[in-house]
Amino acid sequence: MQVLAAAVGIAAVLKHQSKLLALALSLTLISLALISSYFDYETPFSPFWTSVNIALMVTSGLLFLLLIKSVFKKDLSDKSFFTFLLMGLALRAIFIPTPPILEDDLYRYFFDGSIAIHGHNPYNHKPSDAYSKIEKDIVGEVAIEANMQLLYLHDFHLFSRVAYPEIKTIYPLTAQVIFAISAMFDEFNIQVWRCVLIGIEVITLFLLMKLLHLLPVKRTWSLIYWLNPLLITEGVNAAHMDVVLVPFLLLTLIAVHFRHYGVAGICIGLAAGVKVWPVLLVPVIAAYMIRQSKTFVVFLIGFIVTCTLVFLPQILALDTEAGLVKYAQHWQVNSFIFNLIHSAMFDFIYADITARVIVASVVGGTGLFAAWRVLKCTPSLAINDLAHWCLWIALLLFLLSPTGYPWYSFWFFPFLALAMNHRTWPILLLTATLPLYDMRYLIADFQHPILWQWAVVTLTFLPVIVCLLIQNFQKNAPKTQPSLN
Repeated sequence: MQVLAAAVGIAAVLKHQSKLLALALSLTLISLALISSYFDYETPFSPFWTSVNIALMVTSGLLFLLLIKSVFKKDLSDKSFFTFLLMGLALRAIFIPTPPILEDDLYRYFFDGSIAIHGHNPYNHKPSDAYSKIEKDIVGEVAIEANMQLLYLHDFHLFSRVAYPEIKTIYPLTAQVIFAISAMFDEFNIQVWRCVLIGIEVITLFLLMKLLHLLPVKRTWSLIYWLNPLLITEGVNAAHMDVVLVPFLLLTLIAVHFRHYGVAGICIGLAAGVKVWPVLLVPVIAAYMIRQSKTFVVFLIGFIVTCTLVFLPQILALDTEAGLVKYAQHWQVNSFIFNLIHSAMFDFIYADITARVIVASVVGGTGLFAAWRVLKCTPSLAINDLAHWCLWIALLLFLLSPTGYPWYSFWFFPFLALAMNHRTWPILLLTATLPLYDMRYLIADFQHPILWQWAVVTLTFLPVIVCLLIQNFQKNAPKTQPSLN
């Protein structure tokens, strides 16, 4: 009742149309929090509640689109804007005590953080090392004893939930530091980890508003990130670590704006230490600096030194059981364009690796093309022009990637808030279509591959791609990139 009263209170201080949409969005996410108890780890899988979850997520995405349209028609008063900020914080807070809905990635974070604070290298150990097992070799069955130093993990009941226990961690050093910080507060504690993520998101909001002020662009654009229901559920309920990536990306742009190029290199290096892909942004950032100043070398030095520090421990421990090796070679989930490329090769024996090389070449080539375009522009480029190119590189990587996880939307939505215009607005549609990913629990891809790949995955990505193409290639489109505001 207190949560419902809070939702009504949020609506009371907002204007009429925005009031109804904000209330509807709040009630939809509150409903998701309430049904999360049906997804407790020990509870049998329920197709009915999974269907309800998908329906509520798609509905919340559509309501978010309508709310954003309503809000951006007019300037928000300080009171209304502050109310929206409180609304975003409250909607995150209601998910702190809830069971994760259909996700288990967070248990790997707990494992990595726990063994790190106990003095072990997370790149040298995998969860299965804490279990005794029988393996077969040429001679016959061989008993392998558990690592005695890891037996303490069995004191935590959540340890048994770590997925892919035979694979070592994939997460670079920056992410490992955040995992360890959470574990230092309390090991294997979901609520503590969520509070850490919310704290990081508050920092992200502050940095985003700072950048919008520097442009200058309306602060209202920050609500594209802060009120996005997909980011709220994937960032707090599912507790995905991609939240950690965003402030480093925004700090990079702020440092570039103030020409602190060494700091910018360190920040983008730390971002790569969360997820590797930000290295693709380095060429366009360096090109932007060349247009502004000839002293961009300090940026490259900061980036190279930072990357060496964050990747060296992982590189030294690489083997066939490393998560990075497994992910790069075999992972393919919820992919649309990548699957089309892969399918076009029919039974070619190296189809999988060839498709990955093609995707890497296209995305890398786009980064170099963006750098060339920036070099050809005048030195008066604004920071939102740089954010514009970063947005397209991150989005293209997501659309071409063999893994189209919904939580990867954290990669580009912050850039969208900085570079929103008539060409980029279709990206917001992903808020309503990406929740269809959970259909995989109802239509398992290995049981109904055609229905899953050519119906669900196509419906997830094709409408957005078509709208983007229409907006970017219509004949009467403006040649510049004006903001919608």
